[in-house]
Amino acid sequence: MSNFTRPIGAFEKIFWLLDQYSPVHFTIAAEIAGATTDEEWHTAFAKVQQRYPMLSVAIPDDGTQLIQVPVTPIPLRIVYGAQDYWHKELEKELSITFDYTKAPLMRAVLIRQERNTVLLLTMHHAIGDAMSVIYILRDLLQVLDGQTLPAPHPFAPSLDDLLDLTASAPVSYAPAKHNGEEQHHVHPVPITQRLQLPAQLTRSLIERARTERTTAHGAISAAMVLAATQLNPAWQHAPIRILTPTSARAHVNAGENTGVYLNSPVVPYDAATTPFFWDLAREGKARLTALTNPAHLADNMAHLREAVLNGMDVAGAAQVLQFGLTHELFISNLGRLPYGPDFGRLQLSAVWGPATFTGLEGTQAMGIACVGEGICIINTTHTPLEGLLETAAQILTVACA
Repeated sequence: MSNFTRPIGAFEKIFWLLDQYSPVHFTIAAEIAGATTDEEWHTAFAKVQQRYPMLSVAIPDDGTQLIQVPVTPIPLRIVYGAQDYWHKELEKELSITFDYTKAPLMRAVLIRQERNTVLLLTMHHAIGDAMSVIYILRDLLQVLDGQTLPAPHPFAPSLDDLLDLTASAPVSYAPAKHNGEEQHHVHPVPITQRLQLPAQLTRSLIERARTERTTAHGAISAAMVLAATQLNPAWQHAPIRILTPTSARAHVNAGENTGVYLNSPVVPYDAATTPFFWDLAREGKARLTALTNPAHLADNMAHLREAVLNGMDVAGAAQVLQFGLTHELFISNLGRLPYGPDFGRLQLSAVWGPATFTGLEGTQAMGIACVGEGICIINTTHTPLEGLLETAAQILTVACA
């Protein structure tokens, strides 16, 4: 492999900084039915790693570049045990940060049973977004099914490159200030809660949302807001702010390569002034649409790039999170996956995630995905609102009746 180096992008840089403040890496869990061997998984990871150059990059200690290095295999830890044990392994993965100076910045865990597997894929957010892992998961399953993968991707450009921001300001990023300590740490283990909506409710939700001129995401967001205000009285007196990462891949023609191609708008939901469920869902959808158009994305990236170029350090990135992206709820909705559940002898039973912790105390961070018939929701937090997902599901059931 020939080494390749490029300047780190603005989003990549801020995720690199934030991860030194509080872990912001993420994990996606896939439940897979069908018999496989450990050797088959090792072979699949080796082939997939060759297809995505970002799976062989490291970040130097000054955080100014992404550097492709000679391939070190993706760490694959194999655990044999009860299938319902996987959420404990996921929580453990979320508590362990990466040493960003050492490639690869992705790792995996297999929780094995005789004919079923749960695969945990964990990625440093500076090299990829959640959709990156979704495409990697598909490729792994295709290799296990005996399929030949397409040609390798090129080294992924940054979002700055694709928005032509580097052409107008080809400036090197100033080295960030950090404490110089070893970057591989274990943090407090978060708590995860998960729930899969029944197939009938999932179908009813999608159909009713369309009729009500909103989206399933708008409806789920409204349900989470109403549930959260019921369960946490402190949130009843002001709008609930939802940080909602959205994919920018279509806007910049990023395709399926591994990279950080997203927008991160914060959408306020005010249940006090908009108490009716479908009105709240429509209002949230309209605000999110306005904040995710291409012009808004380019403007946000230009401002972020300017701040990062001016020598933003870990404390500065934390201020962006605490004051510029303040939120009570985080909802990363991958929607229906861009492929089905069938991979020959293997069946993708469920996908959970992305599971992540945003670094703000008290937040509830939800990842949503759908493969097959039921929407899967996983919540990650250090301060759980007991019954949040169940209450939201009840609200959706009533709204869709």
